[in-house]
Amino acid sequence: MEALGHLDEGLQFKQQALARNPQSPWVLLQIALSYWHQRKYEDTLVWTRRTLDLDAKHMLAVRLLRGVHWKRGDLESFLEENLRRATLFGVPDATLKHLYQMSAEMRSVYAGAGLCGLARYMADLLDDPRLELHFIDASDDLCKRQLRDRSKHLPPGTPWTTDAEFDTITTYFQPPSQDEAFNVVVMSAPERSDLTVDQADVLN
Repeated sequence: MEALGHLDEGLQFKQQALARNPQSPWVLLQIALSYWHQRKYEDTLVWTRRTLDLDAKHMLAVRLLRGVHWKRGDLESFLEENLRRATLFGVPDATLKHLYQMSAEMRSVYAGAGLCGLARYMADLLDDPRLELHFIDASDDLCKRQLRDRSKHLPPGTPWTTDAEFDTITTYFQPPSQDEAFNVVVMSAPERSDLTVDQADVLN
């Protein structure tokens, strides 16, 4: 509905879904996305935080929250959110230390050169050996189990990614390569039914 430009009608539909299941992080996030599409960033912020109150590791909500801070020009909140979530997800201490260093550098650059200077700094980061891309090498079977586990508490009729849809989406996926100018850190996710992909890097 919203894809056809009917933003208000789409939001009303999602609010009806919320009335049926007020504790669904997925529905809360969908409402946040409705406000995002309308460029109502204050409302987006409120609903994204409500999503994270229920699921602190909801990756889409984390990304949306950072995006809202960036759109609002709130660099400090953007950086603080990056560090808070990195700590929550248990990134290695060395990586966390580098994130703090980069955050301090970004604050300094922004204070002296503004947004344009910060954009140049971030482009230069691609050549910085401290910049790491953590790639969790998980099998399709493990990812599908994760999707089923995360979707089993959704209310009846809620759309979720099927195995067939997953297979279609992953045909477009390519693992990171060294020529992308990242320091790629590959981590293998153990094939355990009780282990989530989010926890894989903690055990490596």
